[in-house]
Amino acid sequence: MTKAIELKIQLTDIYIARGLAYRNKNEYDQAIQDLTKAIELKEDYAEAYLDRGLTWLHLKKWQEAKSDLTAAKDMGQDIVASFSQYTESVQYTESVANFEQRTGFKLPEDIATMLTEIEN
Repeated sequence: MTKAIELKIQLTDIYIARGLAYRNKNEYDQAIQDLTKAIELKEDYAEAYLDRGLTWLHLKKWQEAKSDLTAAKDMGQDIVASFSQYTESVQYTESVANFEQRTGFKLPEDIATMLTEIEN
């Protein structure tokens, strides 16, 4: 039983890694499939929700992005710092502008606020 659990966790990490590789190649639908599989294997994997949320942004699937980013945040992920790192920005407020410039589209205001607002 322990070995099966260990294999399942390793498989989850493999799906995340491949999903990120797809996202890096702008193959967002394939990335979503792999990240969804990782979540199916481990429903409380905050990193998978974060990564899938960021991927949904590229597909302009705003509700799905907001849902996954909220889930990641609720599980303890620092989505603001992660988004800033993802967009290679030092300043959180610049991260949205960097993303929008790179993708050519504007994030909805509620998602932009979610990705820049630092909690006290």
